[in-house]
Amino acid sequence: MQSQTSYLRFYHIHYHHWVTLLLILILLVHGESGESTDSEDASLGHCDNKSCSKKSRRYLLYNVNPGEGFNLRRDIYIRVAPLVKSLNEHDKSNEWVLVLPPWGALPHWRRTNPDVFFPWKTFFQLDKIREYVPAMEIKEFMDESGYDNPLDIVFQLQHYPFEEDGDWSDKIESGVTCDFDLAYKKNPGTKLYTGQFWNQPIQAKAAKCMAFRGQSSALRKFIIENGYKSVMFDRAEVILWDSYGDINFWTARESLVFSTRLHQLALEFLKRNGLTPSINISFVGDTRTGSNVSSTNLSIRREYLGTHLRRADFMLGRLASEIPSVPSTARQIIHKLKQLGLANVFIATDAAKMEVIELKNQIQGEMPGTTVYFFRNEKISDGECAILDQIICSFSKHFIGTRDSTFTLRIFEEREILGFSSDANFNYLCPDQNEMNCERATQWRKT
Repeated sequence: MQSQTSYLRFYHIHYHHWVTLLLILILLVHGESGESTDSEDASLGHCDNKSCSKKSRRYLLYNVNPGEGFNLRRDIYIRVAPLVKSLNEHDKSNEWVLVLPPWGALPHWRRTNPDVFFPWKTFFQLDKIREYVPAMEIKEFMDESGYDNPLDIVFQLQHYPFEEDGDWSDKIESGVTCDFDLAYKKNPGTKLYTGQFWNQPIQAKAAKCMAFRGQSSALRKFIIENGYKSVMFDRAEVILWDSYGDINFWTARESLVFSTRLHQLALEFLKRNGLTPSINISFVGDTRTGSNVSSTNLSIRREYLGTHLRRADFMLGRLASEIPSVPSTARQIIHKLKQLGLANVFIATDAAKMEVIELKNQIQGEMPGTTVYFFRNEKISDGECAILDQIICSFSKHFIGTRDSTFTLRIFEEREILGFSSDANFNYLCPDQNEMNCERATQWRKT
């Protein structure tokens, strides 16, 4: 009996000892708050086991003037994403998440149904964005925050008035008279402001116009001081880069990596046409790596000249005098092909069908044996076709673009990231009056 009692006492003590240890382990793994687990937080990027479950999640949304195209919108990301990164560096008690606006029927996407919208993952690798800054698609945000849960506030940005004294310091003035009608209207019943965020209705407790001049860091201070949990900046093109062209700019820019699917389609196009990329390109999961090379293990190299000729809307305004005619474009391409010893050219262009035919005929007529390539695929969207044009131009031995075109500028950036020399990259087609000797593009080198 004595031994049985001792055994029960021993069992009782050790049972509770192990239960206590188990409870401590559970608390350490899941946190005492019962909030979202670290694995859920980490899927958005930039969370670790020590901080995520303890932080309150806050959201920054942005939108751009409806008339802006795909390539300028990509640039706005490079202005806004560092703002969210900076918020997380300075606001240690909260985790700020960038909510990415959907892609709709943009001005140059002529075949795109206005009722069709594309998430960012259609065009870019979300994991690369999330390595740089916590981010989510608009649908993920609505699912997480609730479709009926209003934002704290929406600011419709506008440029701060020019000052005669030459003061260019940062300026923020909230609640000013709107230069354009406020896109968010107050509902008399709910007292909430409602607007359309592409295909997604957005509600907010308040909506104001804000006159702003300055870099995104000025908005960081404003956001933290006002304690917003969810804030949206419409017309975000008003915001300037904190540091254009420096290491911080390029770090943000490098987070925009085209989707693996689009890279594979570009390589399939080149392979199908027997063309050789002028870089070594490989894919590991969703990660792209590339390096500029002067040789390859392929027995036959068929490198090519990449060219972007912007026409369409550029021919209607002040830029018309800077755009070469079709015959002049053909002469410049032929000159560069001969100079480089190439017999293949890939042309990305929005020129009319008859102009495309004329350009091809003039090149091949003056330089027999030359092959002229264009990318066409009716099975994929306008946006995907445009990106494939850019990828193929990015892989070319030498590139010539169109002055003042953001499409060309984005190709310059891609090639700079891939490691091409400035001579092979920052080049423009020249206007007719200065056909072979015009000013080269500004060289924003990766630091």
